[in-house]
Amino acid sequence: MDMKTKLLRIFSAVIAFTLVLVMSSFVAFADKDEEVETEDEEIVEFEEEMICNGVFIDDIEIGGESVTEAREKVTSYLSELLNKKVVVKANDKEVETTVEKLGASFTESDYVSQALNIGKFGNVIRRYKDLKDVENDKKVYEVEITFDEKKVDSFVKNEASKCNIEAKEPSVSVSGRLPASNASSSFILKEGVIGKCIDEDELKSDLNKKIKKWNKKDIKLEATVKEQKPKNDIETLRKCNDRLAQFTTNYSSSSSARCKNISTATSKIDGSIVYPGEEFSILDKIAPFTKSNGYAEAGSYSQGKVVDSLGGGVCQVSTTLYNAILRAELQITMRNNHSMVVSYVPVSADAMIASSASRDFKFKNNTDVPIYIEAYTSGKNVTFNVYGEETRPANRTIKFQNKILKTLQPGKDVITKDKTKPKTYREVTQSAHVGYKAEYYKIVYINGAEKDRVKVNSSYYQAAPKYITVGDKEEETASPKPTEATEAVEDVADDTTPQGARPGATTAGNTGAVTGARPTTRPSTVNGTMNNSAAATRPNSAGARPNSATTPNRTTNTNVATRPVN
Repeated sequence: MDMKTKLLRIFSAVIAFTLVLVMSSFVAFADKDEEVETEDEEIVEFEEEMICNGVFIDDIEIGGESVTEAREKVTSYLSELLNKKVVVKANDKEVETTVEKLGASFTESDYVSQALNIGKFGNVIRRYKDLKDVENDKKVYEVEITFDEKKVDSFVKNEASKCNIEAKEPSVSVSGRLPASNASSSFILKEGVIGKCIDEDELKSDLNKKIKKWNKKDIKLEATVKEQKPKNDIETLRKCNDRLAQFTTNYSSSSSARCKNISTATSKIDGSIVYPGEEFSILDKIAPFTKSNGYAEAGSYSQGKVVDSLGGGVCQVSTTLYNAILRAELQITMRNNHSMVVSYVPVSADAMIASSASRDFKFKNNTDVPIYIEAYTSGKNVTFNVYGEETRPANRTIKFQNKILKTLQPGKDVITKDKTKPKTYREVTQSAHVGYKAEYYKIVYINGAEKDRVKVNSSYYQAAPKYITVGDKEEETASPKPTEATEAVEDVADDTTPQGARPGATTAGNTGAVTGARPTTRPSTVNGTMNNSAAATRPNSAGARPNSATTPNRTTNTNVATRPVN
């Protein structure tokens, strides 16, 4: 066999092999298409397959329906069940929810597949018998539902409880200012209201019983209510006869916005009653600090700077109340000092509040009778009077005094250049603040002699530098003529009046009232302590217990607050 013949045979074999592969591929694709068509046909046949007669899901008949039709019926029915209402009534009110919101779920949902298998197993006789049995006696699949017990409990506690009529404690209204003694004679008393509240345990039990025997209809329950009497009797308010303490601070240098905030917050506290064992929170009374709640933007402390914020100035209200509560000797449970000193009370005598930081002022009524708080503003003064039953001996008086442990000087001035202002421009945008580490003490006197000294708090106030803005605008100037002298421009001297509340404050009269800022170059001290105290004494036979005051030594200082903040 010559070479030419061999090559011809090899070429023929390759062509033949290629043809075989091509034909095989066509056959494979044809088989695949046929399989897909077969599967589609089987699905269509299954969906169109009929369920035997006599099959029910609860009372919904699906017998004689195709698989598609039966599934639509079942889905609609189950959805209808989940939307059934649960209604609770009490005190002529009602609350409503749905079965689904109580955490309802089905133990079985594919009833159609089960129904389709009827008459599909066993020999011909068995299959015929199964079909006839269902046709004559019916086959009913009962829908079983479970509920989430936690969601049931939550509904009772959070929703059903809206039907409650809460008990109300006796209340007091006052016309005009209260006298220092026999204050309750000016009270207009109003009886409390007996509450009617749902018996939650019984309602939970009744709901669970209804659920276990649910008839697949709306659930309606009339809840049992229990009477809830006020915790206090109106007669207990008649014991609020004595003014236990009074304290006043002045805000005459405040902006109109700050004045508004002080007045708004004070009015929200006026008339508060704190019953024995109760805790008072000032934030609960005066927050939120929004325009809709009566507040405006005014100065407040933030990260070592004075900034405008809604409610700026309310800290003077909390501080004034704090000092009144100190002198009433009630139990203080929360108090925070400012980040920097304030001008309206001595160092360590302040009480800062901030709802965003959960900084509150709280106290507890640790006496046996209610405490009544009278609060008002008058002539740029804010005053708090605390009334209760005076039990302290007549020969016992108290004063308050701070002790400066450390003084922190402000850092170097912070200069900001403003290229839009001329170079002669200079503005002190924030004065310097002296920092302190201090303590506050209550001093107890018996017959005028000191018997005890109790530390009330410890406070730390950071120092802050002076912030100054200076002009840095480039100005075009004409060259002077050789015969003219150039006028020298003198730099504006630095402002040497840094802001910082003086560690001591002047108290006036027998009210313990702070009369305003008194600048000092350094804390006036007596034996290492600040000599500014406000005494609280028991009312004499003629009336209220006066708060005597001592005036600190005074020296001149430039640390004067340009405006009160917080």
